[in-house]
Amino acid sequence: NDMSRQLPSDTSLVLLIAISSSAALPAYAANSRDFVLINNSDIDVVNLWSSPHNVKTWDAAFTDVDVPRNSQQEMSFSEPGDYVDGTCVMDLKVEFNDGTTGEWDNVDLCRITKFTVFRDGDGTIQGAVETAN
Repeated sequence: NDMSRQLPSDTSLVLLIAISSSAALPAYAANSRDFVLINNSDIDVVNLWSSPHNVKTWDAAFTDVDVPRNSQQEMSFSEPGDYVDGTCVMDLKVEFNDGTTGEWDNVDLCRITKFTVFRDGDGTIQGAVETAN
């Protein structure tokens, strides 16, 4: 069963939550907050940051982010020094190479397996999260 839920965002972006039926985590997951970033937009992703929810510090929890359009990259999470160890629920921010950004709140990085970014026909940046049960 897939279920979608719209979450409010200051930048009027929509986060679609898709819950997969698979309970297995991918073999690459070095820690519980690693996932695959899939770029289904028409422009390259050049940065990905995370922040503990509602803090908006945008620490470099992910490094060497370069996800060309219509490709994917494994995201390996490294805990910035001011994070509470083991924090799961975070906000994510993605930057594209044209300088545009998208933000998503309340993403559970301990359950996420894939995060897909794309643009609607009107150019609105959206994201879909696939999680393990």
